[in-house]
Amino acid sequence: REMSATSAIGIGEIYSRHITRELLAYREDANLVLDHMADGICKCDGSATIVWVNRAFCSIMEKREEEILGQHLSGCLTEHSFRAFEAVMTDEWCSDPDSYIDLTTPDDRVLRVRCVVHSNGGTPFVITIWSDVTDRLISEEQFENIVESSNDVIWTHDFEGRFTYVSRSVQRITG
Repeated sequence: REMSATSAIGIGEIYSRHITRELLAYREDANLVLDHMADGICKCDGSATIVWVNRAFCSIMEKREEEILGQHLSGCLTEHSFRAFEAVMTDEWCSDPDSYIDLTTPDDRVLRVRCVVHSNGGTPFVITIWSDVTDRLISEEQFENIVESSNDVIWTHDFEGRFTYVSRSVQRITG
């Protein structure tokens, strides 16, 4: 009724049921996209109780959605990792898109966590993106061990020809 008193173009064809249908369709589309992302998404309230997750988060945690929702986030991490997570949960950390923290699960997997939203002035909540980086870190460590134990000099350089990395064997070879 209030909307009909305004002079907005097309206002006569807007009905609350139509708007509700559009919002529900939008929500369904958004959930479909979020459920098919490779990264896990987790929304927690101010007390770190999990209130929403996507499929990837369930897969990372190796639990069904029903087992995760309503649980405290500390149940997904080691005690030390959860304390570290709580320590960085600040507006400053969440506003930096490059900030992340590596956390450990009880089964020794490493999860890289980035904050995308930290409250909005109303009810406190946090939305985080989770990636399992265990295999990647193991591969990087193996590669580093191979490079450092090589008898050959291995280096990288930038486009201006400045060295950005030189293996330890350079000292053995050049003195």
